[in-house]
Amino acid sequence: MQCIVRPVDGKALRNLRRECGLTQATLAQRLGVHWNTVARWERDEVPIRPAMGQLILLVAKQGKQPTQRKRTKQPKRTKRRG
Repeated sequence: MQCIVRPVDGKALRNLRRECGLTQATLAQRLGVHWNTVARWERDEVPIRPAMGQLILLVAKQGKQPTQRKRTKQPKRTKRRG
């Protein structure tokens, strides 16, 4: 089985990030890199390696999913009389 890696360039990264509603800093935090690295990728100053490209696509896919609601405590049930 072959794994096909779709290259991600700076323009695609910027569009993907904006589509997901993420800032450079938020995306950087999720990827474990400095925010300036994301900025440099977007300006095509530094190439995005294939493995990081895959991680970017996974993080973006996760960012597009609706956020889960926080669970709230259920009110205590009272015993029924009767």
